[in-house]
Amino acid sequence: MVASEIPAQFRQTHVPIPDTLVRFRRALLAALDCAVWAIGVTISALVLSPAASVSYVAAIAGGAAAMQLMFGMGRDLYLGRHRIGSRDEQTLLLSSWLLAFLALEVALIVTRPGAAAALLLGAPIAAVLMLSIRQSWWMVSEHYVRRHATDQRHRVLVFGAGDTGAEMVRAMLTDPASPYLPVGIIDDDPYKSKRRLTGVAVVGNRLAIEAAARHLDAELLVIAVRTADAELIGAIDELGRLAGLDIRVVPSTAEMMGRLTVKDIRQLTEADLLGRAEVTVDMASILSYVKGRRVLVTGAGGSIGSELARQLHQLQPADLIMLDRDETALHSVQLSIEGKALLDDPHLVVADIRDVDRVNEIFARWKPQVVFHAAALKHLTLLELHPSEGVKTNTLGTRHLLQAATEYGTIHFVNVSTDKAADPTSVLGATKLLAERETARYAAATGRKFVSVRFGNVLGSRARCCRRSDDRSSVAVPSPSLTRT
Repeated sequence: MVASEIPAQFRQTHVPIPDTLVRFRRALLAALDCAVWAIGVTISALVLSPAASVSYVAAIAGGAAAMQLMFGMGRDLYLGRHRIGSRDEQTLLLSSWLLAFLALEVALIVTRPGAAAALLLGAPIAAVLMLSIRQSWWMVSEHYVRRHATDQRHRVLVFGAGDTGAEMVRAMLTDPASPYLPVGIIDDDPYKSKRRLTGVAVVGNRLAIEAAARHLDAELLVIAVRTADAELIGAIDELGRLAGLDIRVVPSTAEMMGRLTVKDIRQLTEADLLGRAEVTVDMASILSYVKGRRVLVTGAGGSIGSELARQLHQLQPADLIMLDRDETALHSVQLSIEGKALLDDPHLVVADIRDVDRVNEIFARWKPQVVFHAAALKHLTLLELHPSEGVKTNTLGTRHLLQAATEYGTIHFVNVSTDKAADPTSVLGATKLLAERETARYAAATGRKFVSVRFGNVLGSRARCCRRSDDRSSVAVPSPSLTRT
């Protein structure tokens, strides 16, 4: 894309900065600070004392320059610890300027009271000139970085023109190792539509993402809003992907405190879209009750059950019995675990948990020590039309399994429930709540570790009415040490 094809609001200007200035910038700044003090004192003397001799003005100017250099070195202003023009460097500059002014003013009052007035105008002039030099340096260096990094860095749109967005744009432009080049900012606040952050323009709201990406040749979209919730992230993610952009985010307020750097930019995760943190599972604890034991998974062909089966298989159980009434689902889960699916493994069990005799037969055959019960009817709207079917599977089916587990010596029983069982307003929630109560009743009667765990929405679940093509199931093996429901 040539420059003439880019709309005016998307264009950037570039001014190179000479290499000699970069190489000797700190020494040059010290010299410039001394020079502007001399200029300020000279202007002040010409205005306030036109008849003052040259030697008189030169002596005050030299003293002011010496004081600035002394206090600047004492405050580490010229050691390069902060970027030129940054807030931290400006703080050091103003403090050294103030100390230089006060020290010289006291010295003049003591030695030559009549000359003290020469600094009253000269000092503010020197401060303004020093700050202006640094601000100009800042702007020139940023344009230089943009020009010379265009071919090497990823062109980025930043969503968010607030404090976090401004901090991230500065980090991208000031870090020499930054792989990102901000070319435009997106923000929904109409009052920020004309704002420029460190020279980068706000080019529109979220509806302008596609146009901005096209005109600015952007590759990435970085969501720079630390307080962004899952709804906002999901909406921007969808718009960004429609525009062909790779989506990145910055850490939330809860994840980190302190100054942002380009290293904090990370890929969007499922936890960002769900709006809650990923749970870290204590695999060592789980291994202790799974390894070498007979484990039964009901509903092994479903979204949760199949992922449980895959993870449990890695924990080396003595036997992993996978039960489902759907033979096609069993074929899929065997294929995902073993890489082949001949359906000739006795550990694949076709059964319906409604059939109490069949359930007892399976428990008598395998005597499972650990049971993960994930079999259920879970399509909410369909169960509203056929409530009795939900009772037969979700409630009575669970009771059949609990009875068999009690009779055949099961140690751990994990009933996979749903968040809809909390104050249920649907047949699904009500039947699963009854299943939880059955589990708790058998736990109290037997003294064994029979527990219920509630899952929320599961990425990739077939129970969802719609899902993105790149969703994946995200299930962790629930620990039976959880509090009983």
